[in-house]
Amino acid sequence: MRRAEVYTYRSTASRIRMARKAVLMAVVVAMALFLLYYAASRSGGYSKSTLAQNMQRKPQQNDAYRKSRTPVPFHKLGPMLDAWVEPSYDRPPDTDSGANRSKMITSSPPRMFTTPQLNPADSGLCSAATNVVLVKTHKAGSTSLSNILCRFGDVNNLNFVLPKSGHQLGWPGSFRTVMALPVAGTPNIIAHHSRYNENVVPGFMPADTVYIGIYRYPPTNFESYFKYYGHVNSYGLSRESNPIETFISDPRKYVKSLSSNAGFDVSTRSPQNPQFFDFGFEANSDADVRRVIDTMEKRFDLIFIAEYFDESLILFKELMCWTMDDIVYMTMNARGEEGKIPLTPAVEAKLLEWNHIDALMYDHFNQTLWRKIRNYGVERMRGDLELLRGKKNDWKEHCVAGHTEHPNSQYMSLLNPASSHVLSYELSAAGKTDPVCFRMVVPERNYAEYLRKKQYENVIVQQFPPF
Repeated sequence: MRRAEVYTYRSTASRIRMARKAVLMAVVVAMALFLLYYAASRSGGYSKSTLAQNMQRKPQQNDAYRKSRTPVPFHKLGPMLDAWVEPSYDRPPDTDSGANRSKMITSSPPRMFTTPQLNPADSGLCSAATNVVLVKTHKAGSTSLSNILCRFGDVNNLNFVLPKSGHQLGWPGSFRTVMALPVAGTPNIIAHHSRYNENVVPGFMPADTVYIGIYRYPPTNFESYFKYYGHVNSYGLSRESNPIETFISDPRKYVKSLSSNAGFDVSTRSPQNPQFFDFGFEANSDADVRRVIDTMEKRFDLIFIAEYFDESLILFKELMCWTMDDIVYMTMNARGEEGKIPLTPAVEAKLLEWNHIDALMYDHFNQTLWRKIRNYGVERMRGDLELLRGKKNDWKEHCVAGHTEHPNSQYMSLLNPASSHVLSYELSAAGKTDPVCFRMVVPERNYAEYLRKKQYENVIVQQFPPF
């Protein structure tokens, strides 16, 4: 073979080898990109096609939620993985919505953690926060959250900002320090009903205070609020088959009918945007609401969503650098099904319009919550939820024998929330001798009375019940 022919042959062979290498490299790059995309999607990232599918699909139903829900086009939650079983685009369920440790408490933790594979509180990467303000919105599942804060502060001997009597800090008046008993030393926790005052509370509490609140889906919040505050009778609707449906057909007519009733303060007890009222801000337009949201984003570290209470609680645990045992809880102030007024889709739509400001607030902070969940890590959240719910079940089996609306003994009457259609817990034999169990289920009014005795009368009760 001549030299020119040999050179041409080798040159051709070389090109073939280079082409094969290029093809192989392209395959490797494509596989790497696919793996990166898959990993991103598993951690909360979404392609446009996946997002479109999630927007259209009906998610699986979690056992913790009601089986029948009516889609509502108003609120649009963030997209979630197909394996994630919490409801996303259906109407949220109707939910009102631990063991404590004794340990040394130091300064508050950093707001963000960079080691999601570890539990910061258990790994020593941070120290538990002690200063917290809860805006305890009415009929939004806030009593369960308040109980968690009360137990933590009680066990760790923190200073509560307490009402002079009862369990409300001057509500419905805007919070002022004269509404509370004087605190000897640094105030650590506000956990009882009050109307938040942005002009007073931040100057009263320490600079490192964590601010939290809770919002509930406005129609179900309205139904609970309407029933709890006796609006059925106040508006003369007791004979109506569905008093809310009748009221919402012309709500201004019914509110106006009570304007001359001296015993009924329409400005504070009218069931319109009641959650927004508790946050203490004013708004007369959507632009005002956006300004309020901007202010709240700067002040509040976390707004719970009642329909995703456990998810919110996991984020709160991380924020506070607490442990899982600190946030275990029993649901408080839950009603029996017979005490609820059914809501049709048409009534829900009217309730969203009537409570327009609450609807805007709920929509914003609901989306904010799901961004925080994705930042936290969906798989990590799923694992923490499993652990939390497992602990809840363990404590419930240990502490609780059942529920009742009518406690039949002096002991059990201490656990009666004293509200119509609200269930109280019956403690098991083991629960009656376990102070942790009693703290987990004692109604807020009785817990507030105990905290006053402890904090101001130096009454340290070794055995429960202390009342």
